Amino acid sequence: APNVQCRDARVSFYGSLAQVLCFEVLEAGVLMAANLFIQEAGSWRLVHHQASPLAVAPVFEDPEPETPRLQ
Repeated sequence: APNVQCRDARVSFYGSLAQVLCFEVLEAGVLMAANLFIQEAGSWRLVHHQASPLAVAPVFEDPEPETPRLQ
C-alpha cells in the first residue's frame, strides 16, 4: 500500500453524514480528495472516496501531516 498523508482536512457534518475534503500527499504527487462517511451503529464508515491529481502541488504551512478524526 502506498504511504498517503492527509493534509489540510476540512470536515463538514450533515446529521449522520460527514464529508472530508483534503489533500492526499503521495510520493508521486498530490491529490485532492473527497470522502463521504455515514454513521452506522456508532461507527463512521467510508461510503465514497474520490481523488484527482493536481497540476500544481500546494505549499503547506504546517510541516507535519494531520490526522482527521470523526467523533
